[in-house]
Amino acid sequence: MSATVPRNFRLLEELEKGEKGLGAEACSYGLADGEDMMMSNWNGTILGPPHSVHENRIYSVNIHCGPDYPDNPPTIQFVSRVNIPCVDQQSGKVDPSKLPCLAQWKRSNTMETVLIELRRYMALPQHKKIAQPPEGLALYRALLRQCSPSAAAGDAPWRDDTEFLVKQRFRRYKNLQSPSQIANALKAGYKALDLLDRADKGSEPDSHKLTTILSQARSFKEQYAAEQRKLAETIPPKPVSPRQARKEQTIRFEQETSRKHPDASSILDRPRLSLSGKRKVPVLVNARGVPFLRIKKPQPRNLSGVIRSKLEKRWNRIVTRDRLHVELLFAKDEDSWDHLTRTSEKPTWAEEVKLCLDDVYEKIRETDRQNRELAENMWKVVLEERELAKQEDEQRRLEQSALQDKTT
Repeated sequence: MSATVPRNFRLLEELEKGEKGLGAEACSYGLADGEDMMMSNWNGTILGPPHSVHENRIYSVNIHCGPDYPDNPPTIQFVSRVNIPCVDQQSGKVDPSKLPCLAQWKRSNTMETVLIELRRYMALPQHKKIAQPPEGLALYRALLRQCSPSAAAGDAPWRDDTEFLVKQRFRRYKNLQSPSQIANALKAGYKALDLLDRADKGSEPDSHKLTTILSQARSFKEQYAAEQRKLAETIPPKPVSPRQARKEQTIRFEQETSRKHPDASSILDRPRLSLSGKRKVPVLVNARGVPFLRIKKPQPRNLSGVIRSKLEKRWNRIVTRDRLHVELLFAKDEDSWDHLTRTSEKPTWAEEVKLCLDDVYEKIRETDRQNRELAENMWKVVLEERELAKQEDEQRRLEQSALQDKTT
């Protein structure tokens, strides 16, 4: 006669097996609360059997082991909605009389035995094709369909607010990873779907309940927003970091220099003979063939716009030039064909393309010539500015030296 294993020892064995994943891969289970000394409440997961309507579905169940476990079977309740004969559609509880392993319970049976039996029950030929309630995206779409107008309820006032709330909650919780949170979310979704279905069919109490829930949600949202505003007022403003300060300064400078000042003079009018502060010598910069003088960084926004416009115009001419070279080859082929068929005319195809090509080349050369002249003039400005800066530095040095001699 074998010794009877006490309840707690038996549950500890099952807990160790579940935590180490030593059981079937299609099922898993574990304690719902790690601090439950009696080890009464458990969570279980069942992967839907393949080649059935349950495939790719994950079912969550609550398992309660009473004080007389394992002499008597545990109580099983589905958290996920499932449509099989042994499960009550309202409460999700499994009917022990309809599941063989519970109806003919043996002390050697375990929670894993029950989960595997439930999975096998789903895969039976008479059960594997039964239509199942929606879950995940299907549940989300079903909720949105219930928000659309129907003949029974018409254009009820709760529809727009409900649709917005469903979309908002889905976006907020679509990345949940915790099994318990997913189970609670699905449970709440099923309850909402049932409530919407009854309200959609014209049930006045359910419509009133739905309107009350939406009103409470709006009130809670407004209250939360007011509390956040009060909290924001009590928190001192965060000091601006040096990087953020430079960024804001750059943005303000770009806004101020987006257009050329009406009193601004040409850069070639430099150098200015008298300045209020220290002279800044400009730097001659070549932007892909377009010269300009940079006084300081960041450069004015209107200057960047002018440079960009010139570069785009030159690039468009280069693209046109390359395209005309290709067109010239086709034009020569057309002229050869006209010569063979004795239908040539004046001017020829190639002559017209060459005229356009010469015009584009002339514009590019003229632009390059103007840029060279502008660069030469700007370089003269730089040299003159350097000379004046050198003279002013020397004058400033002499004045400081004379001031020191005078004080001593």
